[in-house]
Amino acid sequence: GEPPMNEVAGDAAIYLPRLGEPSQLHAWSQAGAAAVLQFVHGPAAAREGRVQAGLERARLFSASAAIDAYVRIYGEVIEREAATVQAA
Repeated sequence: GEPPMNEVAGDAAIYLPRLGEPSQLHAWSQAGAAAVLQFVHGPAAAREGRVQAGLERARLFSASAAIDAYVRIYGEVIEREAATVQAA
């Protein structure tokens, strides 16, 4: 997996490489379908392990914390812009 998705899903996700050329779309989508089918039809213990890992990863993230961070960042930008306007 590549950033930013691996930062969110960690080891819980099934990753595909980025699509290279548009002409590779069919092969890329077939590889994705094969990975999903392998997961769905694979051992139940492996499936359950990924599900539990995904739930654990999800607990690390909070919508309210993300909103608070955005509000803080926008506030900082507005303050800097106001200071720039006042200085001019």
